[in-house]
Amino acid sequence: MTKKEIEEWWDNSPSLKTLAKGFLEPWDRDSDKSDNIPFKITSRQNADDKSNITEAIMFHFKGYGDFGSGEGHGIPILMEMKDGEVRIVVWSDINKEDYTHDISLRFARDSEYKD
Repeated sequence: MTKKEIEEWWDNSPSLKTLAKGFLEPWDRDSDKSDNIPFKITSRQNADDKSNITEAIMFHFKGYGDFGSGEGHGIPILMEMKDGEVRIVVWSDINKEDYTHDISLRFARDSEYKD
């Protein structure tokens, strides 16, 4: 994958507000750099929205997607608020229209910590 291909992918959703972009590196630091996967994190805000408030944070990984999105535009991981709780929704099977995992972070709150 060339630098130009990666930059084009990073910029392929100009209407979405990009919060971060970079490379996801394997835990095994001795791995070949070609194993790195470009990622970007976007919000549901329009690109020109200067607000820090968003309805969801979307995680994109080059070469990964979901059932309903076009190639290169998939969102396999979505983080949002639902019923006052932070949740992570995952589409781990690109051939399934519905998400495969719905993870509540309700018990990850600091207030849930037991001494």
